[in-house]
Amino acid sequence: TEPPNNQRTYDDMRLLVLTALVALSAAAPQYEYSAPRELDSAESVEVTAAPVVRSGYAAPRSLDSAESVEFIPILRDVRDHDEDGSHNFEIETGNGISISQSGDSYGNKQGVISFTHPDGTPFYMTFVADGNGFQPESAALPVAPAFPHPIPDFVLRQIEFARQEDEAAARAAASAPRASYSAPSSSEEDYNRKKREAPYAAARSLDSDESFEVIPILRDVRNHEEDGTHNFEFETANGIVVEESGDAYGNKQGVISFTHPDGTPFYMTFVANGDGFQPESSALPVAPAFPHPIPEFVLRQIEFARQEDEAAARAAASAPRASYSAPISSEEYN
Repeated sequence: TEPPNNQRTYDDMRLLVLTALVALSAAAPQYEYSAPRELDSAESVEVTAAPVVRSGYAAPRSLDSAESVEFIPILRDVRDHDEDGSHNFEIETGNGISISQSGDSYGNKQGVISFTHPDGTPFYMTFVADGNGFQPESAALPVAPAFPHPIPDFVLRQIEFARQEDEAAARAAASAPRASYSAPSSSEEDYNRKKREAPYAAARSLDSDESFEVIPILRDVRNHEEDGTHNFEFETANGIVVEESGDAYGNKQGVISFTHPDGTPFYMTFVANGDGFQPESSALPVAPAFPHPIPEFVLRQIEFARQEDEAAARAAASAPRASYSAPISSEEYN
């Protein structure tokens, strides 16, 4: 008797599955691994290390058996970044390093950095970075000395030496005879002539046994735009400070300060515009109150001139005339 249809279908399915398994086994690659070779007790074998694949990070440093290492855990790592450029991140490690920063879509940033130095000193700094540059604030940052700065003795001696040389040169020039005299030139012409002939004087040579100190430049900031607006700040270690800013119309304002050799501070502000150069400083001379007192010799000269004028008028009135003209009638007078 023939098996029922469902039994025949079940047998066909079993045959189909068995055939598929045999085909899969035949298609698998044959590696043919051999059994491991047995080694004699006196035989040694050398194991060759597999080639190292180089990646973007260096392999960790191997440690000696007696060497210990501590892994610093990351306690906090929050990072947010939007498509418009605004961002915020906070990172903190188990050994006290903390960094946080946030920024907007215009590139402005602000944040905090803190950690502890190996000697136990804490470091804490806040910062802002925007159109005015990087602006850190921290008690650990160096601070410029208070103004006015003390002037070293060797600088004062050099200033005094230069003053004496100038006085000696002026006395020698005043006492030297001149063969001819020419009309004096204006101060502006003389200044421009000297500037064209020798813009900068050569530095004075120093003997081998002479010592000198180079004055460092603490600050030198210069900004100049195409339209003429400018700003510069200049400061030296011996207390000279010059600051100036100006607009596109030629108007300027600034500050000049330094300390005289005798220790007297000098401070002056100025404005230069359509009304001219206008300095303000307590060190500038002040004109006497108006009306100004007139010296005695000037009063005597004025009185002498008045008397001369009166005498000349009396002499002219009393002098006889060589000719006489007809009197003017009343009608002609009117």
